[in-house]
Amino acid sequence: METFKYLATKLLNLTEDEVQNKFFDEDKLKDTAPDELLTAIGAKLTAAKQGETEAFDKGFKKAEAKYKTEAEKTISTVLGVEINEGDDLTEVVTKWHAENKKTKTTFTDDDVKKHPLYRELEKNRIPKDEYEKVTSEFEQYKAQSARREVLGQVKPKVWSVVTGMNPKLPADPNVAETYRNAFLSAFDEYDYQVENDDILILKDGKRVEDNFGNPLKFQDFVKSNASKYFEFNKQAPTGGAGNGTTQGSGAVVAGMPKSWAEFNATCSTLTGKELVDYHAAAYKHLNDLGIKPE
Repeated sequence: METFKYLATKLLNLTEDEVQNKFFDEDKLKDTAPDELLTAIGAKLTAAKQGETEAFDKGFKKAEAKYKTEAEKTISTVLGVEINEGDDLTEVVTKWHAENKKTKTTFTDDDVKKHPLYRELEKNRIPKDEYEKVTSEFEQYKAQSARREVLGQVKPKVWSVVTGMNPKLPADPNVAETYRNAFLSAFDEYDYQVENDDILILKDGKRVEDNFGNPLKFQDFVKSNASKYFEFNKQAPTGGAGNGTTQGSGAVVAGMPKSWAEFNATCSTLTGKELVDYHAAAYKHLNDLGIKPE
């Protein structure tokens, strides 16, 4: 967000308050902000180019009117020819060159670059290297934002698969969260194409495949990674979490939540091992019922 503000203030010559009002809804970047910024940059470049053209045309016409008479006098003196009113100067000079076979005078690149008009144009343009740098930084910002958005969709699905495997987590919720975050960070090494529930895994621009050359299934990919981090219970964790009850096998079968609101309310009343046990069992229960998180 700070990178975007920096780009907008530098490229559009806006204050931070103007950038805030134009591209943000309170503290949130508008969805249309990147496209609006590019449009504004394009408009500014077009206006600068048009201004340069108009300034050049105006200056040329003024110079033409001011120096026409003096040019005629100078040409007449230097070339030793008589110029009458209405004579075309180009034809006069061309004729003189043909008669006297003089060497044609040319301007070098350095001569052009020293010309006042050229120098004025340079002052009013955005240097190419600066423009390319800012454009590159903005493209990187867009790519990073898009990647964060994709990971924000993928990681909850990853943890949903792991929870269904009944991992053995530390009793302390803070320690359990540390384990969870360490595991999920391993998925930052990959890229993903997400289409609803279909997730294609990519590594270095290529899809990740199984031993048969087929795209590796997302669940198999998650389970393979999870086995490197966790041990798993053979059944749902047992215990007296909240209002849950157990049968002879020890699996929680009664008192499970009917909604995520009920799930969150019960979790808020538990601590330690009871919280961990209830969280794993109830989370799996709601997912088995096809109830999506709110």
